[in-house]
Amino acid sequence: MFFKKIIPQIFLFVAVLFGSIQFMYQFSTGLITYELQIYFGINTASLGVLSSMFFIGLILAQIPIGILLDKFSAKKILIYSQLLLVFLTLCFILNSSFLVALGLRFFMGIFCAVPFNATLYSLNIKYKFSNSYLKAFSFFEATTLLITSFSVKFCSNIVSSNGWKTLFIIMAFLVIITMTISIFFWPTDTMKKNSAKFSIRNYKKIVLDSRIWVLGFFSGSMFNIVTVFCNLWGIEFLIKSKGYNYTSSADILSIIYLGLVFGCVLLGHIQFLSRSNKTILYGSLLQFILISLAFFNHLSFIVNLGVYFIIGSISSIYILGFSRVNAYVNSTNKGLAISLTNILNMYGSVLMQPFIGFIGVQLASQSCYSTSNSYIGIYLLPIMILISFIWMFLKGNHVLRE
Repeated sequence: MFFKKIIPQIFLFVAVLFGSIQFMYQFSTGLITYELQIYFGINTASLGVLSSMFFIGLILAQIPIGILLDKFSAKKILIYSQLLLVFLTLCFILNSSFLVALGLRFFMGIFCAVPFNATLYSLNIKYKFSNSYLKAFSFFEATTLLITSFSVKFCSNIVSSNGWKTLFIIMAFLVIITMTISIFFWPTDTMKKNSAKFSIRNYKKIVLDSRIWVLGFFSGSMFNIVTVFCNLWGIEFLIKSKGYNYTSSADILSIIYLGLVFGCVLLGHIQFLSRSNKTILYGSLLQFILISLAFFNHLSFIVNLGVYFIIGSISSIYILGFSRVNAYVNSTNKGLAISLTNILNMYGSVLMQPFIGFIGVQLASQSCYSTSNSYIGIYLLPIMILISFIWMFLKGNHVLRE
């Protein structure tokens, strides 16, 4: 009896570990931008492509994974995918070819996508009602991001003292440990096979639902501070445009994650914030102002820490996009709806990461080039938030109603 009672808690613990490891795979490239450019002999545009290949794989895997989760148990898919992820990570460490590295990053992204989607699907089955789902999801995200905020500092210290290959070996080892625990404690009873017949019409209805597209784009624009800034260009931007050293820049990334933790906790426990349309509309507008302030002004380091903490806190509003999509869609197609929302949530990783690198290369060839403006493309982040605010405002109650 006691064993059955603690299984859900262990499952959530395993899910958090998987989520934290996935974040490590995402932000690790941002910690070793210089090392990867030297190791593979590439420029910033190629580095942006290398990083985005991971997210291209992650995004392209979303729809197939969503369909599989709607039809089959996730436990075997989860275990096999993580075994392949470990294998690909070790291959990436041993490889010295840039073209091969692109392919390895692509498939690493595919297999990194499984744990997050499987977790959201499990939470949806266990917490069917919107408010309960939001509380469970916000707890999962808050705990995952809390671990991530400390792991940024941990990983940066490893890179500084032992090199980037040691970091990737540690990540592979963590995957093995978490996967082993999941074999025994991932609850198969929450992943029962969906008996509904495959229906192109049902899936087409999900894909063409404008509410999912608006909410997904909004979530992605708010989450760009992680997918674009923290995962790749943040440290380089802070060093070259703001004059911070590597350690201080990594501290700012940690502060952003801590802010996300704080925001997720608030949204999960204060119903007024999570259910009010003003949270989405005013939050995105305030985020536009704060990011513009942080990017365009040379504030002191202490003030910047506070500003980035608030930016991280407001960024947590992205989880409301997931919770509202969960409220819109019937249980038969939850997996596909979650996957489509996550695709849109990660658009910055695929589109903006390489684009910012490309802009940097183009500026380098111009007479106006300087080190401080080499990452000027990152100023697109507040612009995308403003666009999502306008789109959300125009759609009104059609999208914002719970």
